[in-house]
Amino acid sequence: MPWQSVPLEESLPTCQRGDAFPVGEVKMLEKQTNPPDYLTEAELITLMEKHGIGTDASIPVHINNICQRNYVTVESGRRLKPTNLGIVLVHGYYKIDAELVLPTIRSAVEKQLNLIAQGKADYRQVLGHTLDVFKRKFHYFVDSIAGMDELMEVSFSPLAATGKPLSRCGKCHRFMKYIQAKPSRLHCSHCDETYTLPQNGTIKLYKELRCPLDDFELVLWSSGSRGKSYPLCPYCYNHPPFRDMKKGECSHSLLSTGSCSLFSVPTPALHQAGL
Repeated sequence: MPWQSVPLEESLPTCQRGDAFPVGEVKMLEKQTNPPDYLTEAELITLMEKHGIGTDASIPVHINNICQRNYVTVESGRRLKPTNLGIVLVHGYYKIDAELVLPTIRSAVEKQLNLIAQGKADYRQVLGHTLDVFKRKFHYFVDSIAGMDELMEVSFSPLAATGKPLSRCGKCHRFMKYIQAKPSRLHCSHCDETYTLPQNGTIKLYKELRCPLDDFELVLWSSGSRGKSYPLCPYCYNHPPFRDMKKGECSHSLLSTGSCSLFSVPTPALHQAGL
């Protein structure tokens, strides 16, 4: 990288202790220090590789996750700017258990995995030890969750005070509020329950129809005017009623009559639900 070398006119001549040099200029400048700029994706990848976090395959997934979860936003020059949520989470984790933020514990796990790959460690022992460590950290974090709540309350409005009424809850039959900020969700302040929704689209009430299983009002998710859209039940989306359904799936394909097409669900699934 010759462009980073010191130019000849700026290089010092050979000198010895006691040599005297004439002063060419004396001046005093007033400046202000600036904070370092936000990391770029490339700089973050370099730091992750330096600390032994992730692999070539998983590092891009980690960066994509923090973007999707609204911990950072991608600015010009592919710089990652932390959001208020991301900053509060880091401060909260550091306050409760600093190892959840520092790269040491993740790096230690990666080193153990490398030893397994080299045949120098038994994967059962590594698995048991790692699960035990994280189990203890999880219980300690749950016991200390009040510290995280305090930071959240200072930085954000209570969930019940945000959003706008959209659809009725099937438990208390009161309106739930639609929280548009990522991740978008519905919140019932009376039941103190939150229901996740499909992301990257718009949500609106679907003809005031109700799910026949739980009496929740259905909502319509749409990816745009020309994109795909489908109705869903907020409760079934989060708590699948059938064994062969996964969380985040909803089979509420509605007929024009407004009845839910549960008959499209396999018969064994209906028996499991007692229908």
